[in-house]
Amino acid sequence: MLVTVLFCFAFILIFYYKMTELVITDFDGFVNTYMSENIYGRILIPLGLFGFLWSPIYLLKYFKTIRIYPSNIEVNYFFPIFNHNLQLKDFDYYILINEMTRNVPVEAIWFIKDRKVKFIIPGQLYSNYYEIRNEISKYNIENKGKVKLNPFQEIKAKLGFKINKIT
Repeated sequence: MLVTVLFCFAFILIFYYKMTELVITDFDGFVNTYMSENIYGRILIPLGLFGFLWSPIYLLKYFKTIRIYPSNIEVNYFFPIFNHNLQLKDFDYYILINEMTRNVPVEAIWFIKDRKVKFIIPGQLYSNYYEIRNEISKYNIENKGKVKLNPFQEIKAKLGFKINKIT
């Protein structure tokens, strides 16, 4: 997994380097080729450049580690300014949900406070998800077990509405 991510990241960096080199060395040719009387080029090229600049920043939010301690959950992102600690006492309980992702159910841990979802640990993003789940069960937070929600209830809960199904 790490090797694949590194290869993808290297490919993106090489692509950015080559695009930047093209724009810097022959900017007039670049503009004349792509921005001349072609209306689609005038619209799509700026959007594409914005997407290429924004995509690595967007993807870096998924590079995070989660550490479980007896009193808190530490979430460390790639950029340290986004790191945060979540106190286990701030949650009422946690539930296990089978989230639907492209018609495949994937287990996730939802931490609940006042019947609202406050933090989610999705199973497909962490290779050590089951270790995390077992660690959480050792500490002083109530497990309400596995709850089955339909996709509309999942979306509603993720948007901040209260979950009415859990008693």
